[in-house]
Amino acid sequence: GNIGQSATEKKVQIKKWQGVLTSDFLSKADLESGSEIFEQNCVACHRLYGQGGSIGPDLSGADRQNIYYLLENMIDPSAVLPRDFRMTLVTVKDGRTFSGTIAAESPHSITLVGLEGEHVIPNADILKQEQLEQSIMPEGMLQNLSEAEVCDLVGYLQSR
Repeated sequence: GNIGQSATEKKVQIKKWQGVLTSDFLSKADLESGSEIFEQNCVACHRLYGQGGSIGPDLSGADRQNIYYLLENMIDPSAVLPRDFRMTLVTVKDGRTFSGTIAAESPHSITLVGLEGEHVIPNADILKQEQLEQSIMPEGMLQNLSEAEVCDLVGYLQSR
């Protein structure tokens, strides 16, 4: 299994990054590099100004100038979680399991959208369906990035 960070550890990490990502530091961000990092890590799920995926929220209208907002969503994406972006797990009668966000529901089927694409699952095939108090966005987005890359990404996100 996975060992996650406690809420306290995540708050400490957010506070640390708030101290690093000052206005002066962000003024040195390489926006082209930030755009590339966004393309590699975020665009599959998030839309920004008409470009990108729709699994996660559209970031165009998000509070991207608020550094705490950005950090909380990148470090602890399940902290503030709208219903539309909670992970749903569906197990069908043949044993397969699908995960994603609910894109549509009808009296006959459910449509899940996840990284592996869109799945329309007939209600008659569903063995179990559960909605988790967890974001579909993975935790630890910043862990694989250097300080300069985080600066570039945040600078890019705040640039428009």
